[in-house]
Amino acid sequence: MFRTARRLVLVQLFAIVVALGGHAGETAACVDDVATAPVATAPVATAPAATAPEAQTVGILGASVSAGYGMFIVGPGGDGPGIVAVRLSDAIRPLAPVGSTISDWSTSMFFRDPVSIGKDAVERLAEQSPDVVLAIDFLFWFGYGAVDAQGRPIEDDRQRDELFEAGLSLLRRFEVPIIVGDLPDMRGASRRILSLRQIPEAETLARLNARLRQWAAEHDSVAVVSLEEIRRAELAGPARQTRRRMQADGLHPTFTGLMAILAAAASPLEASGVVRQGTLTAEPPELVADRLTAALLQNVPDPRTSDAAPAASSEPMPQTTSPTP
Repeated sequence: MFRTARRLVLVQLFAIVVALGGHAGETAACVDDVATAPVATAPVATAPAATAPEAQTVGILGASVSAGYGMFIVGPGGDGPGIVAVRLSDAIRPLAPVGSTISDWSTSMFFRDPVSIGKDAVERLAEQSPDVVLAIDFLFWFGYGAVDAQGRPIEDDRQRDELFEAGLSLLRRFEVPIIVGDLPDMRGASRRILSLRQIPEAETLARLNARLRQWAAEHDSVAVVSLEEIRRAELAGPARQTRRRMQADGLHPTFTGLMAILAAAASPLEASGVVRQGTLTAEPPELVADRLTAALLQNVPDPRTSDAAPAASSEPMPQTTSPTP
């Protein structure tokens, strides 16, 4: 049976060859070329060797959030030297590439004269030739406040437009990556710390934030962190979480709240090399804050067992810190 089938197949093949005539040899030649041609193989892809992120100079410009207003962690003893003031730079330092230098020119006094204080901070930071600039809350008092760019009382919210442009103009000094925060709606903050005459109208906030997005779109090196979106997300979250992340004044974050802000800004922070990959997103902000708190407290003497000096003020003089260990 199998022999009969084989003969039938051979007869059919012969008929096809006759029908094709001269094309049969051409077809065979093509088949031979494919069969005998050397097979081109793609080179085996090898993963590049892991390299440590480069150390760089990170500049910080900002107001009370960056300067750590009311931001403390509780160390040994629970009071006195056990209360340790922390700033944005303290949060960044353990997460930055080894050998990075942090030049911190943030101040809680920014609200007094944002134009003059901002200009002085920018000039001092420029002298350090930073590789990247963190301006998380730098623009806050260029939108809020009671005086305009000329130092005159704000009687018309349109005066805030010129003030905001003054802040953007200062940031133009840098041609390196800039990570800047927008203007959050802080009308719910305590009136003891933020008076009504300092707060822009909702329409003004929207207009200034739109201007910031437009300005950022014109500069490839600028990344905007939406503090307003972070604020809304916090209000939508559990009340217990909000209490842990926000101070009682309703304006300033706690250390945990600061870590939540940095976690929301993880993408530009990692892309610009400010922090190492995954250091802000591998764990919830609460756990990152707890881990960094433990690391920061390692160098804090226990007042119960030593003659420790009182803790430093939360508003030390701006300075360039030593490279990260």
